[in-house]
Amino acid sequence: MNVSLTWETLSAVAGGIVTIIVVAFGVWKFFRAEVEKVETRVAENAKELANYKTHVAETYISKAGHRETTDQILRAIEGLGGRIDSLFQSIPAARRPRSGQD
Repeated sequence: MNVSLTWETLSAVAGGIVTIIVVAFGVWKFFRAEVEKVETRVAENAKELANYKTHVAETYISKAGHRETTDQILRAIEGLGGRIDSLFQSIPAARRPRSGQD
């Protein structure tokens, strides 16, 4: 088997190899750019989510906080009811307003 190596065949092989390398590099650059876009979007979404979590924590009340506030309001209403009851007990029966049922 006698293979003759000429400049033409050598340049054709070298050109093919260079073409393959350039195409592979171009494909790699394209995919790397797409990956960077996705990574940027993910980072932006993570930041937006963190900002939203902070907003919710600052703006809205928790279940425990709601329970505590409700308990305080109910205690205040009970205290007010007790004061009204004691007020009516201190008024003499003769001065009490009559209800419409009498």
